[in-house]
Amino acid sequence: MINIAELEKKFNSLNKFNLVFASFFFSLMTLCVKNIDKRIPIYELVLFRSLLSLIITLFIINLKNINPWGNNRPLLILRGVLGTLALVCIFYAIRNMPLSISTVIQYTYPIFISIFAGIFINEKITRNIIFALLIGWIGILVILNPSQLSNINVEIENVSISIAFLGAICTALAYITVKKLSFTEDVYVIIEYFPLVSFIALLPIIINELDFPAKKENNLSFENLLKLAMNYLDKESSNIAS
Repeated sequence: MINIAELEKKFNSLNKFNLVFASFFFSLMTLCVKNIDKRIPIYELVLFRSLLSLIITLFIINLKNINPWGNNRPLLILRGVLGTLALVCIFYAIRNMPLSISTVIQYTYPIFISIFAGIFINEKITRNIIFALLIGWIGILVILNPSQLSNINVEIENVSISIAFLGAICTALAYITVKKLSFTEDVYVIIEYFPLVSFIALLPIIINELDFPAKKENNLSFENLLKLAMNYLDKESSNIAS
């Protein structure tokens, strides 16, 4: 029997390294997304990522006998919607932009968190934070300057840049909802609603468009063989007729 409490205690003992671990594994995920065959739709990638995460989270929730539905369901659902939008935008940016540029834009979300925290949860924005925000935006403008991008032979569509920033904004808003939910909900319920909403939202979109590359290749090969056979038969028939 797995002792979740003991695992949590060990995990919490590494608290100061958790963000480092999270960043490391998120970086590995971005590499995987960048290298996955582009024939597989982004929605499909998000769906299967959500499915795996949902299975793991529900397993832990079941072991701990936690109510999986939570208390503040509207805010939990909003957290899931924001997380889903953010992930779709992030995956789109990773696939359609250089990985270094898409990562830089994605990690502008702390800037948006500082702004939204002051608006939605009344956290004080100090002078130091304002100064840091200004420095951050200057750095972003320098990196995304068209002349700078042309120097490194990179062409990026404005649509891709806009979607990347939308992903960062949705990420920041999702973090704000997590902060508010942390006062009323178990951490595993907060985690659960992200993949749950993603799975429910994306399943109808792609249920008839699941991309199985091997299956498609086999179908194409079969169609090519069928066409060759038909051409051969047509030639044979014409020869017999002559």
